[in-house]
Amino acid sequence: DDPKRERDFLVASQLRHHKGTHIFVEALGILATDKECPQDWGAKLIGDSDPEYLQQLKDRVAVLGLAERVHFLGKVSHKESIAHFGRCLAFVHSALWEDPYARVTMEALAYAAPLISSNSGAVYEIPTAECCLIYDRNDPKALAACMKRILTEPGLAERLTERGRNRYLMKFTPAIEAANMKKVIDEVMAIETNKSSAEKL
Repeated sequence: DDPKRERDFLVASQLRHHKGTHIFVEALGILATDKECPQDWGAKLIGDSDPEYLQQLKDRVAVLGLAERVHFLGKVSHKESIAHFGRCLAFVHSALWEDPYARVTMEALAYAAPLISSNSGAVYEIPTAECCLIYDRNDPKALAACMKRILTEPGLAERLTERGRNRYLMKFTPAIEAANMKKVIDEVMAIETNKSSAEKL
C-alpha cells in the first residue's frame, strides 16, 4: 500500500527514561530552532508512562514552545499503533539501554516507516545502517540532524523505506522467524538428548 504520508515523527514504545523519550523531545526542540529546516512537521508519541516522567516530558514540550505540534496519544491498541507506522514522516527508536531485540524497529521496516534509531543494542542486527539513520544515543543534536535529513534530502525517506522493507522480507518474516526459532529449539533438544544419553552410560 502507498498511504499518504503525514508530517509527524513517530515514537511508539513505553515512554520511559531508558527508552530515551526525553532525548527525542530535546531533538524536537533543536529541530524547531533550525532556520535551514522546513517547519511543517509535528510529532506523535504512543505509549504509556509513569505520571511523573510523562509530566516532565509535557512540561519540557511546553517550555520548548512545541505544545501545538507534539501530541501524546497514550496507550493504544497494537493495530492502531501499526497504522501510524505506514503514515509517519519517520519512526524514531530512541532507546538508551542496550535493547537486545528491538522488535519495534522490525515492525517499522515491515510497515514501511523510514527508520531513525539510536546506536543501542541490536540496532545493527535488525535494521543496519543501509536502511536506517543511526545516531549516538545520548546526543539529541545528532538525532535532530537525522530528522533534518528526512525533511531536507530528496528521496531519502523513500530509499530507507524500500531498503528496510526488502531487509524485512529477506530476514524477518513470520516464516523465517519461525524457522530460525525451530532451528534453535532443535539444537537445544539435540544437546539435551546427547547429555541424557551420556549420563545413562
